[in-house]
Amino acid sequence: MKYSLIINFTELAFPKAYQLWELANFSQGLIEDENSPKILNIKTGKPILVGNILKSLPRNKRQVTFWLEEINDFPKGKMRPAIRFSPLSDFGISQLIVEGFDNIIENREHWLPELLSHPDFISARLLNHDYDQVQNYSSFSSFRIAGLNHDSLVKKDNGLPAPFEELIVDKTYHAGHWLFKPGYTEAVASELWLGERFFDAVSLDKTQVLNCDWLQTTAIDNVLHIKAYDTPFDSDRGEQREVQIKLRKLLYSQSLHSTDSSFANLDKNIMIQKV
Repeated sequence: MKYSLIINFTELAFPKAYQLWELANFSQGLIEDENSPKILNIKTGKPILVGNILKSLPRNKRQVTFWLEEINDFPKGKMRPAIRFSPLSDFGISQLIVEGFDNIIENREHWLPELLSHPDFISARLLNHDYDQVQNYSSFSSFRIAGLNHDSLVKKDNGLPAPFEELIVDKTYHAGHWLFKPGYTEAVASELWLGERFFDAVSLDKTQVLNCDWLQTTAIDNVLHIKAYDTPFDSDRGEQREVQIKLRKLLYSQSLHSTDSSFANLDKNIMIQKV
């Protein structure tokens, strides 16, 4: 399985990217967990020794992004493992994505606690990368390339002016969709870490989550760890679908930024089919 671990902070949590790389000690993880002595720096388009990554991130000037990928060749259309970080100014957050480096993700107890304890931490979620990707396709070409049928899915206008307007799939009908919102990402996952900033952003009382007997919850200082399912979600059917919908309604129905607090689209029972 290819995992993704996505972590949100406030927009200005790391004004210099080296601070995050150093805090998570990703260089050590790449060498010891992934046996990757060299990696591709997308910013320069050139390979770089993992031991030199921290030196390459400037300390005396502002650089708030990094994007590094596995250097080995991968089949076309397959995910290339990556670690990337960037601010999302329109939503007041920044986002760290670790995807495909499954050993680093599985050994997260060595580095994730440092990030959870950061004062600007918002939330983190653990995902099955392929399922998350499919649930959030919107272009017809993405469905076609993946061998999926979009004929029965709900469509909407992409909202762009002529001549760029076109119909796209409305992913809000899909159990595993995510949306950027002011101060957070509206998303569900089988395993979540939620900080105080998350609960403030979605106007949710933490005790409402703690009182749910269908969730496993653990307090880690000021962060609430939630386990809603034994494995990362990989289906939009059956029990997994029910849990995803129930979790979304629990976490986001009180948010001032939810356009439909009942999430009625999810009750339409629309699921993605293979061709």
